[in-house]
Amino acid sequence: MLPGLDLLEINLRGLSHAELIVKVNTIIEMSRKHPGLQNISPDVPGPDLLEKINVDYAASVQAAANGGGRRANEERDEKRLEVLEHAMMWGQHVVILSKTRKDPSLLQDNGFDQKKQQGRQSKSKNGPTPVPEARVKHGDTGELILIVKQIVGRGTYEVRYTTTPNDPESFTDGGHHTLCQIALKGFVPGTKYFFSLRYHGPNGTSAWSDPISIIAL
Repeated sequence: MLPGLDLLEINLRGLSHAELIVKVNTIIEMSRKHPGLQNISPDVPGPDLLEKINVDYAASVQAAANGGGRRANEERDEKRLEVLEHAMMWGQHVVILSKTRKDPSLLQDNGFDQKKQQGRQSKSKNGPTPVPEARVKHGDTGELILIVKQIVGRGTYEVRYTTTPNDPESFTDGGHHTLCQIALKGFVPGTKYFFSLRYHGPNGTSAWSDPISIIAL
């Protein structure tokens, strides 16, 4: 029997502005790649509409951060609410599709985290989702390479980076990766960067790792 509508973590209100933007981009990217979530009706608030709203939201966050004043902050908050509502509607639609099609695979690899179910299903032999461990080294000019200690299981490593680790809104999305050697480009030589990772696995999503730093060459 397929689980109910509360299977996916579709309420994203607890995320910061930067985390929400990154999370929604992940949902958009993974939903578009999912073979079971193709040819979505234009009446459904799917990845295309969600992307447009999220782009507007990111721009409003930047405008508010640049000292746009009270009106900029209000617009940012309005855009945030719109993103939250549409992400929730898309998550609900995915679960409904899974139930009507009797296809539980739709509940996986769509960008949303799966809720931990109560009772017997909550007991896992694998334990909690581990926080990834990594180190960073230089590649070519402007390139930095993360070497991640492999976590056993089918999952992805999410990367974010910043030059100001004390500001949670400053992190840039470094994408989701399946390999343990992650090469990222476009870094300014002489600038110190801080990287943090978290793991998305079958038991859920880990906490962010402590930042590791390096000066780009």
